[in-house]
Amino acid sequence: MGMFNENNSINFDEKYIRGDKEQKEFIERYIFKSVHKHKVIADKEMKSFSGAVITDVFYVFLLEDKTDKKIKNFIFGKDSFKSLVEKYGLDPKSVVRFYENPLESAKRRFFGIGKKHRTKNEIRSNGENIEELKWHEAAKQLYNLIELIILHWEDKGLYKGNVSPLYMQRDHIITYYYCAPYPKIIRKTINTFSKGNEKTVKEMIDNLSKKNPNFKKEYSDFSKLKEIITKYNEQNLEKPILDIF
Repeated sequence: MGMFNENNSINFDEKYIRGDKEQKEFIERYIFKSVHKHKVIADKEMKSFSGAVITDVFYVFLLEDKTDKKIKNFIFGKDSFKSLVEKYGLDPKSVVRFYENPLESAKRRFFGIGKKHRTKNEIRSNGENIEELKWHEAAKQLYNLIELIILHWEDKGLYKGNVSPLYMQRDHIITYYYCAPYPKIIRKTINTFSKGNEKTVKEMIDNLSKKNPNFKKEYSDFSKLKEIITKYNEQNLEKPILDIF
């Protein structure tokens, strides 16, 4: 049963979005921003906003609420993803921002990210290997940190809240993968991390690597990112970026 406010409008934060009618009401209220695809961690499961339990692949929609202009996130499984994307008038095969699981050995792939910064020969219609992009080292390390936080939150069941800030930070890094990340973005990511249970990145990595033998060592290197933080903090003593490493 759906929840309604005083204006008799649906509160989608508490209502399952299942049928055609609910989906149409949903897209009338929310402006599409982006959608991100993930694999569920082994032995874990996710709860879809359609009410289904997801055990394989889930999609995180970033949407702008027309009522308050805030960016919100909604999790759906494969069938709901395809149906909603088509109702938004988009192509399910090309709309996914990117597909990532840091603990899998398969190469990570991007779909349609930052194309204006690369030549036609560098762009592939079926996605691009992240390893083939010419990353700025600090940007790559910040991207890896965001991926680990998302994975950690999934593992700890912290997806219950609004995780859209993490995805917005990642969207920014992906778009500007070729240059050093702004201290403002680094600060936002670190402040977001501090809301979780672990006190340091090392503690988070230790917990993830114990459970996952495929953990890549590259995710433990944040040297270039720390150089930017150190330099910034030396010049901004009154408002330094937190040291979480």
